[in-house]
Amino acid sequence: YPDSFDCDGSHDLKRLGRFENYRGFLFGSLSETVPELSDYLGETRVIIDQMVDQAPLGLEVLRGSSSYVYDGNW
Repeated sequence: YPDSFDCDGSHDLKRLGRFENYRGFLFGSLSETVPELSDYLGETRVIIDQMVDQAPLGLEVLRGSSSYVYDGNW
């Protein structure tokens, strides 16, 4: 990062109201009043569990990124 990045201010970043980890997946919400993450994920937890449990050592993280946009609280 350039020197100017780390000076005077928050760079307009917002503090998260809630932050949780489920099986290595990180979830954040700007609101403190969202439902519990396990309740919010519902049956999606089954899919996450299936992905993570495919190998004894879990997921292999490779370089790159994936971005998704959806209307949600978490």
